Amino acid sequence: MYKKYQGNVVPQKTSYAQNPIKVINSIFAIHLFFDVLAVFISYYIAGVLRFDVMASASHYEAFYLSKYVSYCIVISGVLFLLYSFWGMYDGYKKIHRTPILRTAVICNAIMIGLVAICLYYTKKNWHMRSFFTMVFFVNIFVTFILRYIINKIIVRIRKKTKRFTFSCLLVGEGEKAKRFDERLTYDTKKCLYRIVERMPTPKTAEDWDLIKEKVSAQSLCCVIYIDENIINDNLVRIIRLCTDLNVGLKVLAPQFLTFHNPFAFGDYIDGIPLVHFSSHYFSNSFKKIRSAFSRALGVACVIIASPLLLFGYLAVKLSSKGPALFVQERCGYNCKPFKMYKFRTMYVGADKHVEQLRDKNESDGGLFKLKNDPRIFPVGHFLRKFSIDELPQLFNVIKGDMRLVGPRPLPMTDLKYFVSDWHYLRHVSVPGLTCIWQVSGRSNIKFEEMCMLDIWYALNKNVIMDAKLIFLTISTVLFDKGAY
Repeated sequence: MYKKYQGNVVPQKTSYAQNPIKVINSIFAIHLFFDVLAVFISYYIAGVLRFDVMASASHYEAFYLSKYVSYCIVISGVLFLLYSFWGMYDGYKKIHRTPILRTAVICNAIMIGLVAICLYYTKKNWHMRSFFTMVFFVNIFVTFILRYIINKIIVRIRKKTKRFTFSCLLVGEGEKAKRFDERLTYDTKKCLYRIVERMPTPKTAEDWDLIKEKVSAQSLCCVIYIDENIINDNLVRIIRLCTDLNVGLKVLAPQFLTFHNPFAFGDYIDGIPLVHFSSHYFSNSFKKIRSAFSRALGVACVIIASPLLLFGYLAVKLSSKGPALFVQERCGYNCKPFKMYKFRTMYVGADKHVEQLRDKNESDGGLFKLKNDPRIFPVGHFLRKFSIDELPQLFNVIKGDMRLVGPRPLPMTDLKYFVSDWHYLRHVSVPGLTCIWQVSGRSNIKFEEMCMLDIWYALNKNVIMDAKLIFLTISTVLFDKGAY
């Protein structure tokens, strides 16, 4: 039916400078080390300022000195999560570095608030709130200074060696491709990416093979594809090619600007927007850990959502004849079918009448959506509006059929409406309760847009993105955005 996704294949015999994973991990480790160091330095400076310069009580000084290491480790851990949430370690996704000072101010301000809340609820009145406030104010400037120095050193290393750089193939023609080439060549000493070769937009099968040959022969780390008139089929083709080669991809894809994807940020180089696709390799052990963590989180969510689960069950049973749960065969990982659970929101037997309403479909392709669906009973509209009908899928998460975050599973019967081979690529990820298109418009998103967003998620997913999606989903549900 479709080409089964085989996962990334790590290139063999690549040098340090040519291995994107090692470059990413090295820069991440350097930044993380100095961010932690900044916390230790800031804590020490705050202690000197507060207790030596201001001559405060000695017993406070002795206490905070005894807690020096433990407090710094805790602060570093929380700041790491906040920095990750705000993209402080996502520099490899951008040609130009992310502004550091603004992010450091935001994250440290949040830390001040968290400490204040913690001290309030734990009733630790003997703590000096001014001391922690001083720690985080000092940390803003220390973090910025250390990051500035380290980035300067990395730039100097790039001038003399090929370390900490991604060697790229620029594919494309026209004014934008030319302008981009000139700009990146001018900034090559400052940028993480450097163009080593260029070729025109591929038009034949031989051209696509040539891209593969050039990337493999020179062990390039990234492909930058700039085509102002790119179609979805070619976009997915270059995505699959780069995925098979385990190289990153930056592509001029104007259609992404209309998808309202809050995560598909990229670079704006002289007004040219580039969307980034990662080339991460996910090992089997990582997948098992991710699966185990997702199941454990599913159990916790069932406990937390138990009042809503009880409410949904009683609402259906009291308002409509028939079972409270609706069980349907859905398309799972690699198109493997599984039984998905929902609270029933339609009259019994409604699924048998879907073909009669197909000509009224307000979506397209393999996605069936009807705003005023006559099969939905009144309480069902309320359950759908706030996504309460989806809560039983937490048991699918516990079973391992689904994740909290992943592409929404479609009915198996909808697969026959897939018109392109690449539409099946949305199933290379385990399906989930929420996904990018759920927070980008939900029912207002068209089928091809949904598939493209799901493919982008499959290549760029990480724990931080999943956490953001969960928070955005809660906001989307509460404010009733695009649900019917």
